[in-house]
Amino acid sequence: MLVIANGAFKSGSTWLFNIVRSMTGFPGIPAIYQNAGWDDPSIAPEKLRELLARLDFAGRDYLVKNHFEKKRQRDLILAHEDVRVLNIKRNLRDVVVSAYYYHRQKNGYGGEFETYYWEMGRSVADHVRRYHALWDVSDARVYTSSYEALKSDFRAEVQRIGRFLGFALSAEEVEHIREETSMQALRAKYGESDKPSEERFFRKGVVGQWTEYFDEAMQRDIERIEGRGLPYVTRGRLWVGRAVKGTFRGKKRLA
Repeated sequence: MLVIANGAFKSGSTWLFNIVRSMTGFPGIPAIYQNAGWDDPSIAPEKLRELLARLDFAGRDYLVKNHFEKKRQRDLILAHEDVRVLNIKRNLRDVVVSAYYYHRQKNGYGGEFETYYWEMGRSVADHVRRYHALWDVSDARVYTSSYEALKSDFRAEVQRIGRFLGFALSAEEVEHIREETSMQALRAKYGESDKPSEERFFRKGVVGQWTEYFDEAMQRDIERIEGRGLPYVTRGRLWVGRAVKGTFRGKKRLA
């Protein structure tokens, strides 16, 4: 079986991947198929078709972390009987806050949150909304967890993930997974324990922190994005780790 932890950008996919790795012990895929430079084993998108055609997932188990976001990728994956896909959702407002700190850390963004939201954050929200719409399929090989479910009742949600993958987990096993995937444990694993908080990938992991950042105009705007998305001309161009181009900078009410 190939398990793809396929959560959207800044929605908890690294946490999900580590939960599944702690649960299953599945190895990564052969290096020839991996994304170069990723900390965790990940399928290079251009090698997805070849990997699915050549590896024996009926006889061997693998685990990867990815962000497959295209319909052709989804359809290719779901055409394979021995693949399981785990997605994870998160409140879009918390996603935008997390993305703000990510872009400050990785890309040197220096603006305040309000400026970030109108320049880039609303495109982040729409990108993640469309990502989840793509994976909102009725298929027994796809399971969608949520960041909030893992925070509010870790044991129950991890046991549901386990059942999806064919693992019946005891309370003791779940507690072991909790310890191995705590914020402190992940910071240590990824070499972030001694970094200042503003430089950490694993920053806070708090549910509902968005209330400290969103004003009424942002809240109304993201509600519209959740309901109908951004008009095509205002989406800008957001790809993880790249600068955004083509956004309407400084204009606060576009939707």
